[in-house]
Amino acid sequence: MKGVWALFQATRDRVQALVRSYIKEHEQTFDPNVTRDLLDALLAQQKKTTDPNSSFYGEEGELNILLDLTDLFLAGAET
Repeated sequence: MKGVWALFQATRDRVQALVRSYIKEHEQTFDPNVTRDLLDALLAQQKKTTDPNSSFYGEEGELNILLDLTDLFLAGAET
């Protein structure tokens, strides 16, 4: 099982690195007047959120965006 778990973690890390690079690219080219895709919509919500209890707020918001996009990527890859 240790080998399987290590493989899972390595694969997860590679996928999340890919998703992080996509998020970084979107952050650098973000225009609040143009929504190109789901990630732009999520970033727009995150930028306008001031409520610390929101799932879009701060570091928790960044993590939630990463995890949401990772889930979508893996779900799409699985099918």
